[in-house]
Amino acid sequence: MAEMVSKVSEKIKNVANATAKKTKSAANIAKYAVRMRSLNYDLKRLYEKLGVAYYASVMLDGDDEVVATRVSEIGELKGEIECLSKKIKRARADFSKKTDEPIEAEFEVVDEDDEYLDIEVGIKDDDNKDPSEE
Repeated sequence: MAEMVSKVSEKIKNVANATAKKTKSAANIAKYAVRMRSLNYDLKRLYEKLGVAYYASVMLDGDDEVVATRVSEIGELKGEIECLSKKIKRARADFSKKTDEPIEAEFEVVDEDDEYLDIEVGIKDDDNKDPSEE
């Protein structure tokens, strides 16, 4: 009986671990997508500011330093977007990976005379790193 409980417990632990990994991957993808939307909005605003600065520079024969600053800001933001795109691609690939071993569940019919067993399952998260820091 103890062997059966051990096997069932191990299978439940494997399923819980696989589920936790997939859930974490899905959450990372969602977080990256929200950040990407924000960055693209910021990029659009910077392009608008660049246009205004360029127009003012041409019309007023003014200082090109503002234009250069906007171009620099756009370059930095595009670099951040490219980096985030790579993270999204890796996270999606990770999410799409199949687990190393197939997850199966086995059940045995227990005689009515046997006692019910309580099996407790917990999910342990060993990786507490913030995905934005990768």
